Amino acid sequence: GDFLRLGEVGREQLLRLEADVPLSCGVEQSEEVAAGARAEVAAAAAANERVVVLSHVPLFALATLTCTVLWNAEDVMERLHRSGRVVAVFAGHDHKGGYAVDSAGVHHVTLPSPLNCGSDGAAHANVHVYADRLHVEGCGLVPSREIGCQRW
Repeated sequence: GDFLRLGEVGREQLLRLEADVPLSCGVEQSEEVAAGARAEVAAAAAANERVVVLSHVPLFALATLTCTVLWNAEDVMERLHRSGRVVAVFAGHDHKGGYAVDSAGVHHVTLPSPLNCGSDGAAHANVHVYADRLHVEGCGLVPSREIGCQRW
């Protein structure tokens, strides 16, 4: 997964997300990826920044089909929760999509696949980043929503 550090949060930033990645089952986060994730989250914490995680594979079962969750998701989420810096996780992999908030208040957005919308449909979103929230401006199969960041 990739990490978007939300520095300079007084200025609107824009992130375009598309759920057009191929399906691949049985994925586990490698130690190399985990080490990079820990470094990014630690740097964000040191800079008092928030973190948005971008992952192909979902990390939270209530935001997807259980069979699509990263195999070692509990370990990954425990590390992310411990940091106290993660606002949201955006993922794909589950073609229906989903949304849930976990016990630490992290928002999990699983984007639906464009494969489900036919030739005339759409499945993407623009995410507007503000100091106190993320505004997901959905298009087609992706619903719009507000994700609060008030806990800091």
